[in-house]
Amino acid sequence: MRFYPRRRSRPAMVAAAFAAALIVAGWALGFAGSVGFPRAQCTVAAAAAEREYINREHGFAFRYPADWQRQSDSALISLREPGSTGFPASVNAALERRAGVSARQYAEASAQTVSSGLVRGLGDFRPEGAGAPGALPGTDSWVIRFSCYSSELRERVYFHQLTVVRGEHVIVLTAACLNSRRAQSASVLDRVISSFRLM
Repeated sequence: MRFYPRRRSRPAMVAAAFAAALIVAGWALGFAGSVGFPRAQCTVAAAAAEREYINREHGFAFRYPADWQRQSDSALISLREPGSTGFPASVNAALERRAGVSARQYAEASAQTVSSGLVRGLGDFRPEGAGAPGALPGTDSWVIRFSCYSSELRERVYFHQLTVVRGEHVIVLTAACLNSRRAQSASVLDRVISSFRLM
């Protein structure tokens, strides 16, 4: 089973090769079959220093820093840190209808697509440890951390990604930052990924 990405608009593009989207700042790559959502189905609830993105149509939510800004509607939601020069830390949630595939199969097929050089602009894929099942107890989920070299940015990009299968849909939450800024951003990205919940 192999998934091939399709190219999306440039000012939202390096990133959805790993599941239905790998987000990198303002660009996004997607897979055929990605499903959008009506805006009315989603709410963003404010908290002290965090907000929560809630997608009622597909039944999931996650928290993110309150000052992060919505980037585009190319995926379910794309958010990035404000005021950062160059390439800001970001998070992307995407969804694809893909019946009969496990979270691990989906994540590994996406990784193979990137490591085979089939994603334009991304290369030198490096996993950071083995993927891990059971990120969400009782669900088919898979977590992976990896980095890729971006020829557009001329730098490595770090990714922390959660893949969750719910019914016939695959939900992918991807957090990313420049590898050179990983020490400053990784804990925030880890909190975003670990806050994911199904409703």
